[in-house]
Amino acid sequence: KPSGQQWFCYQHHARQPKPNVVTLFDDGGKGPSACPNHASRGLTLTLDTASHTATITRDLTHNPPLHASLWGSNQTLPNGDALVSWGGLKEITEFNAASEPNFDMSFSGRTYRAFRSPWTGIPDYPPAAAARKHGGNAVTVWASWNGDTQVKSWQVLAGSSSSSLSPVGRPVAKTGFQ
Repeated sequence: KPSGQQWFCYQHHARQPKPNVVTLFDDGGKGPSACPNHASRGLTLTLDTASHTATITRDLTHNPPLHASLWGSNQTLPNGDALVSWGGLKEITEFNAASEPNFDMSFSGRTYRAFRSPWTGIPDYPPAAAARKHGGNAVTVWASWNGDTQVKSWQVLAGSSSSSLSPVGRPVAKTGFQ
């Protein structure tokens, strides 16, 4: 983009996260001569209502530059980060508060908008378990509850019936997927 570029084209997802601040996604793409093609970007504008001006206070661009010809979003996150969906492209980038990329990801298909929000996975089915007996009384147990985000540890219970179960060994911390 040209140094000091103070205009945008074909904007999407304009939001006002706080008074006198507007965020938007600037497609920049393939406009008429009054709006020449430039790299897409996430913008934050600070409004001065007294002078009726807007100043670009945050300009989030991808490296290498991306050119989305349509769609896109720019979400301000509570910690000061920003999540930018590069519209008709397959890319999403999260920028930290210093406008440096935290992560960059690609999807198999195009995105319209992307959002990051707290989520709790609560499967509507019970956990799956498998066991393998080794020599003597040794047994290895595996447990998985695909989609769950709340399990911190697993505890094996054993007994002569489902109504007389007792803990066996110590709880084992959940690691990764299982």
